[in-house]
Amino acid sequence: MQLSVRCKNGQQLKAQSKSYDVLIAGSDQIWSPVWFNPAYYLDFADDVPKVSYAASLGVREIRSSIKRRKIRRLIQPYSAISVREEEGAALLQSMTQKQVAVMPDPVMLLTREQWAQIEKAPNQKEPYIVCYFIGNRDDYWDTVRQTAQSTGSRVVVIPVTDASYHQGYELAEGLSPQEWLGMLHHAECVITDSFHAAAFSVIFGTRLKVIRRYSEIDPASKNSRIDQLFRNIGLEFGTEETDSAVVTERLTALRQQGLQYLQTAFEEIPGKRE
Repeated sequence: MQLSVRCKNGQQLKAQSKSYDVLIAGSDQIWSPVWFNPAYYLDFADDVPKVSYAASLGVREIRSSIKRRKIRRLIQPYSAISVREEEGAALLQSMTQKQVAVMPDPVMLLTREQWAQIEKAPNQKEPYIVCYFIGNRDDYWDTVRQTAQSTGSRVVVIPVTDASYHQGYELAEGLSPQEWLGMLHHAECVITDSFHAAAFSVIFGTRLKVIRRYSEIDPASKNSRIDQLFRNIGLEFGTEETDSAVVTERLTALRQQGLQYLQTAFEEIPGKRE
């Protein structure tokens, strides 16, 4: 990866930004109003063209009028705006009257084969279920136990929360990104509340069980991320079998859509350098 010099404050970020022809904001929940941070809107770049790619707000509504005004001001300079969820696009369009596209998460811009070249396969000789939870609810582990009983497979937990360490299952600690990918790819089933664990399971065609992390009545619910993923691949929420011709076709179309958006956004940047 080609990385910039490390910037310690807004002044250094602003100076560094002048080295580039265009800045891209994205992806994941960089535009979440829950963790609102103007730097993730690239507020330090005054004179450099800005494009967003699949930036995620993660929520269906923004109740704070102050945050709505700040977000509206921060995205006005963007020459092209795309977000990851339809709910986020509707929010921004209502706030700014600007055109907002919905694009797939960047991980979908690579093929299954390309990700497989990056991964490191686990040293697991028997079928296993992998669990990866960002949140912490008791019913997560009820689902794990039921799945283990029905399949007869071992359970391997990639621990994030404190509760993950106290379930009595085998732990896969300290994984590198390559090892994390390999664990998902070669699992018999992935059980998760994580958007990206779900997204990679879809890409690899791994059987998938997604548990909603948030209550639907919670105003800070970020379930729209998972809902958009299932809409993208044309499956109903709760569908476990993902390795199908329909899903593969959808992923190909999403990849082409995302790459075309980026190419067009770069070509249409006002006053760009040749």
